Amino acid sequence: MQRKTSNSNLPGRLGRLSNKNPRTLNLQLALNQANEELREANAQRRAVDAKTITILSVTLVLVGFLVSLRPWAFVKLTGLVFFALALVVYALVIGVGLRSYFPREFRATKTRAITRNLDRPNEMLAEWTLESLLDFADEIWRIASEKGYWLQLSMILLLMATLLLGISLVPVP
Repeated sequence: MQRKTSNSNLPGRLGRLSNKNPRTLNLQLALNQANEELREANAQRRAVDAKTITILSVTLVLVGFLVSLRPWAFVKLTGLVFFALALVVYALVIGVGLRSYFPREFRATKTRAITRNLDRPNEMLAEWTLESLLDFADEIWRIASEKGYWLQLSMILLLMATLLLGISLVPVP
């Protein structure tokens, strides 16, 4: 569904905006930018979480196949050692994935604090809100970065485990 807007009202709105205090316009612009920063940080955190869930799913399915196919019955002692190492590393991937997926403790914005500060002048309230939004966005970026580190580690471990599994299944003469 497309939103219909009237362009006939546009000159009136531009006139009202130019009559406002430049500081108010700058605060409004800063609030919009802080809001966009918060949206982008949340999108980044969600993307890392989605990738983490994908790696966890692939690992769990692969471990399930390995357990049900029982390839250890067909390998020699050397292969069993590599196979056991592969299973241990797969377990590490699962542990790292679970650790990185669960939420972190962080200071969230408090809506009650907003209602307590409603008696402040608009500019002070806008500055306070701007600072709170930027602090919140910074905290989410920090969490997304930390989760990205654990995602990278789990991907490296997954590749190592798969390599160990491949080595364990190669027949030794």
